[in-house]
Amino acid sequence: MNSGADRRKWARRSVNISVRLLFPTAGLRHVHEASVRLKDISEGGAMMEIGTLANVPDFFYLQFGNDKSEMIGCYVAGRLHGVIRAQFCNELTTAFVDKIVSQSRSSALGGEAANAKAAARNTMRVLFNGS
Repeated sequence: MNSGADRRKWARRSVNISVRLLFPTAGLRHVHEASVRLKDISEGGAMMEIGTLANVPDFFYLQFGNDKSEMIGCYVAGRLHGVIRAQFCNELTTAFVDKIVSQSRSSALGGEAANAKAAARNTMRVLFNGS
């Protein structure tokens, strides 16, 4: 029996970044926008944690960056407990996926550095203030 990993064309890469999910509402007159957590990505699709976000249609767009970034067309491949697995309408290049993964790692390291700086400041306060 083949596992799901054996059937995949691309390897999933773990990430943890915020991306924008956009889809039309009220016909095509309005666009709903939500920030969701991208948890893994490959050239063919992605998995996002959407939490309690309701009514995400079967087709939507993802944006990796600001509102001027390219919108990536996606359709739902699966839904389960606040998670959507999506397939991209057009495959992404490996270079683009690598860039997303690199940005995720950079932002994670930046967060760790900020936490270390805050801990150092607190330690200095205790040493100099005695509290």
